Amino acid sequence: MLGMGVLQKRCDFDGMVEGSLTTRFVYDWRLKSYEVKGEQQMDGSAKVTSVKRWMRRSRFVAREFAVTKRDDVYSPTTGCHTSNLIPIIFLQALRQLEMSGLDDEQYGVILAALDIKDAFLQAPQEHVVAVVLDGVEYVVLRNLPGQRMGAKAWYWHFRQYATSALGFEWNAVQPCLARCQENVFMLHVDDLLFTGRCQYWSQVFLPLMKQKFNVSFSELGEPGTEISFLKRRLIRVSDGLVIVPGTTVSKVVESFEQFFGHARLQKIPCDGAVQQNDSSQLLGPKDAKNYRRIIGLLLYLSRDRVDIMYSVKELSSFMAAPTLCSVQRLRKFIGYLKSS
Repeated sequence: MLGMGVLQKRCDFDGMVEGSLTTRFVYDWRLKSYEVKGEQQMDGSAKVTSVKRWMRRSRFVAREFAVTKRDDVYSPTTGCHTSNLIPIIFLQALRQLEMSGLDDEQYGVILAALDIKDAFLQAPQEHVVAVVLDGVEYVVLRNLPGQRMGAKAWYWHFRQYATSALGFEWNAVQPCLARCQENVFMLHVDDLLFTGRCQYWSQVFLPLMKQKFNVSFSELGEPGTEISFLKRRLIRVSDGLVIVPGTTVSKVVESFEQFFGHARLQKIPCDGAVQQNDSSQLLGPKDAKNYRRIIGLLLYLSRDRVDIMYSVKELSSFMAAPTLCSVQRLRKFIGYLKSS
């Protein structure tokens, strides 16, 4: 992080430092794909095969606790309706290209997903703070994952870059949407879904993204290919797109019944009691974690299910402090999913 300009030794910093942060290293495992070259072939080329291996990953994150209530930390994100706009625009452009008879190589359109891996680390720190790492004091010059202002700082940092370097204009009603001539993208924190001219994507947009950020990307090609965005799979077929939700009803039901037991079939997802005051006993740490895990799955599922959006919104409001009553309301909801 020293080489990236995120941290600097306190003794080398001449500016003002406002406060300090506690930090930690978060470790997890990731399944990564690697290309491995095999034996040399008769024509002199080497056969390349793709293998998957588990990789141990460590991230340096901030622990900034919400000791005071603030209303200035929110960052725009996409909703269930806006997430469908980019695929629709892509299909419309394909249809117009087909009807016009223009050269597909010159006027072709693309649908692509891009993940900015070092997003938060790119945004300058609003107020420089100090941290201690291995007994040495540093100052944090850019945002660390875990800081409350991180998402908002990153949004405005990327927005200003896309506006100044690429000339994109941002939608006033849906601030996660931006367009430039015949190119449109949607930003969801550090994930981006782009559609527009192939030439602009490959010769302008993608090179600038690679130059500025550490990115990975995938492109939708011929029928049968697919990309993933916010855990939804977008599969190209001969007559359009197939959108596969990020999770399934069976997975949600199985997870709930594994942690909280059987749920009976229900005809409605919730009733008026979901808005009543809840003074029941708080769940223990383990059950509270499982409650949040199931709600996390439902947030992905609800993007494609209009009939459950309201119920998921209400159930999500209990994530901070889930109770016995909120579990019973979730049980009723799971029963509705089983019968739908």
